[in-house]
Amino acid sequence: MSRLTCFVWRFLFQRLFNVQIFAQISQRFFRCSHLTQVIFPYIRTRCSPCKRLALYRQHLAIGQHPLKLLLRDRKRDLFAALPEALRKLWRKQQHVRSASNTQPGHSVFRRHPRTAAVLNEPRLKLESVRSSVRDKKLKKILTSHGCRESEIPMKYPTYARSSCSVKQIFCAAVIILTLVLTQKQAYADTTYPLANDAAVRQAMDRFYNLDYDGAQQRFETILKAHPNDPMVLGLLLTVVEFRELYNQDLLDTTYYARENFLSSNRKVQINPAVRQRIEALTNSVINICDKRIDNNKRDKDCYFARSYAKGIHAAFMTLADHSFAGAAKQGLQSRSDAEDALKIDPNYTDAKMAVGIQQFAVASLPRWLRFIVGIVGVGGSKEKGLALLRDCSEHCTLTKVESMTAMSLFLRHDGRYNDAIVVSKRLAAMYPHNYLYRLEVANLTKDAGHGPQAIAEYRAVLADANKHGYFIDPRLALAHFGLAETERGQNDIQSALNDYLAAAKQPNCSDWMRKRAQLNAGMMFDLLHKRNEAITQYRLAAAPGGDQSQADDARKYIRKSYTGH
Repeated sequence: MSRLTCFVWRFLFQRLFNVQIFAQISQRFFRCSHLTQVIFPYIRTRCSPCKRLALYRQHLAIGQHPLKLLLRDRKRDLFAALPEALRKLWRKQQHVRSASNTQPGHSVFRRHPRTAAVLNEPRLKLESVRSSVRDKKLKKILTSHGCRESEIPMKYPTYARSSCSVKQIFCAAVIILTLVLTQKQAYADTTYPLANDAAVRQAMDRFYNLDYDGAQQRFETILKAHPNDPMVLGLLLTVVEFRELYNQDLLDTTYYARENFLSSNRKVQINPAVRQRIEALTNSVINICDKRIDNNKRDKDCYFARSYAKGIHAAFMTLADHSFAGAAKQGLQSRSDAEDALKIDPNYTDAKMAVGIQQFAVASLPRWLRFIVGIVGVGGSKEKGLALLRDCSEHCTLTKVESMTAMSLFLRHDGRYNDAIVVSKRLAAMYPHNYLYRLEVANLTKDAGHGPQAIAEYRAVLADANKHGYFIDPRLALAHFGLAETERGQNDIQSALNDYLAAAKQPNCSDWMRKRAQLNAGMMFDLLHKRNEAITQYRLAAAPGGDQSQADDARKYIRKSYTGH
């Protein structure tokens, strides 16, 4: 067998290049699977002889070292992820075997130790096949294909039998546990260092449940322990800004999901002390990050912290000030900082949120404006933006909830209400005491055209709001107004009128929301042919002082009754 093997190798790989002759030789000499298993263990035996011969020719013709080909298997990937101590333990498990537990020829095979035909061959025949691998002529052939003589394997590694001992199971469990811990540690390295701090997570949970006072108190305490940490300042900035937006009823998605909200007549009055605090926190984050980046251009955490603060401030400028130009400038700077962080560390998943938001925002601009920003190299894609936000919602630590919220809003913007409902329900399940997430499910159900289901959702939210302590400071005017809009769409005019009036009577209702509810209540009175009551509501909506965004429509309906057109 040794002479026959050497003859086949020399004859096939050095002299023959005709496919038909290959097929004839393979039919005659390669019927037995043991020959292929000895030469290259990973070549499949359960295939035609021509296929096996083609695999031989392919692997010897590509110029790679046979030793590298032999090691190109799953064990290589496993070794790359293991510490050195476990590598030594693995090698010891592979090479130390009892003679009584090892079958003859078992170390020769790799893929099919039980089904290979070599197990049925006599022991002397196996020894002759193994000795053929170390034949001088085989060395000569391998050397001609770029492999040094010292690299030619003289013995294939020994592998364990299929039956597992307790020691092997314990070793496998240790390896799996090490891999899991390694993955967790690698994942933790892709976010801001303080993101996994217990105190930070508790403060963020308070924030996501709309307990703004509790979240601010906790972040103030954390800031005392980390006075110069830009991310703590950025998170505190988020709490201050969103509490003001919530008190102004500016987190009502039915308002800013429409593109014309930037051009509306609404004037938002921000407390000067609050605005001064917001500007001071924003400037503090930017100044600290600028100094640290000047000292270390590869400080990915500072790039992310600066991106986060600018992105949050851009959102506040958009919703509160309707400042499109200023918000766009801040947003593009936020995207640039996030991209810099990702260049330093592509696994910094939290930084993908700013890039995803800007990708979608730029793609949503009017065509002429997209052309202008495209000249300066700023592009956008809605699908790329949503893909980045989905990645953040699955893998982020610090911006997971914010990414899901933005994704829900963008899906609503594009009219993909069913997809947005899935995201909002997931958020509501994560934070069931968040009044806005529960309300958003009802709003999306209404906008999707499911009127009866939306009415049931609104009433469920109002029922939970009546439970003491279930929600923290719920803005019930938003739920009553949304319910009235849905009932109006179902032509239930009387129920809509009742809920519009209920929205206007809420003690924590903003002046803007109250006058909207009064204007619509007057419309319902007109449809019910109660003109005097309708004029009373119109005069309240057009009263001087406070919000004047509804005044023009109210004066029009005072002169001429509303007819539904």
